[in-house]
Amino acid sequence: MKYDFLKLALTLVGVILICQACQTEPLPVAPVFLPSPTQTLAENYPTRVPTRTPLPTSTIRPSPIPLTATPVKLIPGLLPVLPTQPPSLPGGINPLTGLPPADPQFLDRRPILVKVSNYPRTGRPHAGLSFADIVFEYYIGEFTNRFSALYYGQYPPKSGPIRSGRLVDAQLTNMYGGILVYGNADPVVEEVLIRSLGDRQLASKNMPCPPVCYEGAATVTNLFADVQKVEEYITRRNINNSRPDLSGMFFDIIPPKSNEFAVSISMEYAWFNRGEWRYDPEKQIYNRWIEEVDTNNKVSMVPLVDRLTNKQLAVSNLILLFATYKEFKPTLHDVDFSTNQSGKRAIVFRDAVAIDGLWKFVDSHRPIQFFTRSGSPIPLRPGNTWIIIVGDKTSLQQPSPGQWEAKFGLP
Repeated sequence: MKYDFLKLALTLVGVILICQACQTEPLPVAPVFLPSPTQTLAENYPTRVPTRTPLPTSTIRPSPIPLTATPVKLIPGLLPVLPTQPPSLPGGINPLTGLPPADPQFLDRRPILVKVSNYPRTGRPHAGLSFADIVFEYYIGEFTNRFSALYYGQYPPKSGPIRSGRLVDAQLTNMYGGILVYGNADPVVEEVLIRSLGDRQLASKNMPCPPVCYEGAATVTNLFADVQKVEEYITRRNINNSRPDLSGMFFDIIPPKSNEFAVSISMEYAWFNRGEWRYDPEKQIYNRWIEEVDTNNKVSMVPLVDRLTNKQLAVSNLILLFATYKEFKPTLHDVDFSTNQSGKRAIVFRDAVAIDGLWKFVDSHRPIQFFTRSGSPIPLRPGNTWIIIVGDKTSLQQPSPGQWEAKFGLP
């Protein structure tokens, strides 16, 4: 633990010196292409109510002084006029990563989104998240979260464990012109998915094996998709797989100037559900950590790996996207994207700096776009992106320079 603190302190000092230097000239960096690499409480948690135990001393804890207790209130009429389209990328470049795809033909199809479980923990480590261009993370109720992994520039041989579809998946899949693969859905949710996506919603109960198969017993943690075979299934079914308009993201290897450092970012849904991203200055990426609870309900943070590569998950860009959640019941939520056409708060973390800007909904069939407060596109680092959709009342604290702590809050 002492070693972890020393390592973090040295990293922070190094980042501060680098960022001070970049005020006069751009930070020299090189692109990194990462490796190709609602449920009941009884299902997700221990049978007895756990007693809260402190996180280990190696985990950064928030201070009582908040940087921002609630998201910034944006006043109509005082917002910058945001452009409708950031600069376009050259041909042959993946518009969701700013990098060449594994195969140029991948760009002439729709993205495939796979619903991936985060609970119960017995389904970890996940499979295929390191291959995703974008991972969307969002709240699903009962203090738990879930992922939608978007694959466009490369395919993993396995993605999962697959879990149920949610209302927000209909919007995300449409905004990115994708095809959704999910386990099952509440009847209300399923009706929305079918109405919104038509034959672009692929429930596991309606699919053969392959492309969606159980590995062993038919449990909630054993269902996986072979994304390459999903593509073949789409072709056999004559599902429209034409290339959608995925423009709107902007990439630059040179990080923007910022006075806000970001070497550690955490997202907490409950004391027993926490994720962290810690900056690696050598690879210029954020490594993912996740909570682990032992038989005594003691929480510790461990590296989150991809079971396909056995390497720690890492991202080039991490984004906190503040949005209004609609709660219909404790395990049934949607997210209000469509009313945000002027701009709402988003914080982009890349290259050990934080850019406090805005995100914008363009229309129901266009990707989310990100802008600075002055209205310029926020340049993302070429590579993959992890987007956490947090509630409007999510609190954000900065206990010390470079350390960011978010605690989820509805709506």
